[in-house]
Amino acid sequence: GGGMAGLALAAELRNLGVAAVIFDQSPAGFEGPWATTARMETLRSPKQLTGPALGLPALTFRAWYEAQFGIDGWALLDKIPRLQWAEYLRWYRKVLALDVRNEHRVSRVAPRADGLIELDIVTPVQTQFLLARHVVLATGRDGLGGPWVPDFARQLPEHLWTHSAAGLQDGWFTGKRVAVIGGGASAM
Repeated sequence: GGGMAGLALAAELRNLGVAAVIFDQSPAGFEGPWATTARMETLRSPKQLTGPALGLPALTFRAWYEAQFGIDGWALLDKIPRLQWAEYLRWYRKVLALDVRNEHRVSRVAPRADGLIELDIVTPVQTQFLLARHVVLATGRDGLGGPWVPDFARQLPEHLWTHSAAGLQDGWFTGKRVAVIGGGASAM
């Protein structure tokens, strides 16, 4: 995956002399939840955390933010807006020139007798078959099996409920009585 963890891992592997390729099923710039399914306005973590900077001050969100909005802008910032976090991660990927292959979905991972790992990767044009020595699954929340919907909701007609991961549309709830069931960012 080409979200924050996948990007940071690929950057650190390169620092260690290991070539890494990142495959992400999303279009470029929409890896991870920040510009797609996340609903919160800001990140919950404090702005001072270094994030995926790998010990390099110039790679921190703070360095990126101050370059955009100045030192005074940083001082005024309380929490990191999620869409600015997405922009920061796009910048991080670009400035580090990481090898991210978008719209590439890994559909199969299979160990071979010779110790290599065989990957089937579906692209918009074809299915590729690649070999790797090691594979890291940086799949984020999507790697946990998808959204969880309670049994009682599954028994209702689908037009009566939705999950926040479905990509909510403006106007869906206008003039309706709505109950929000859940916790964390998806229930906000």
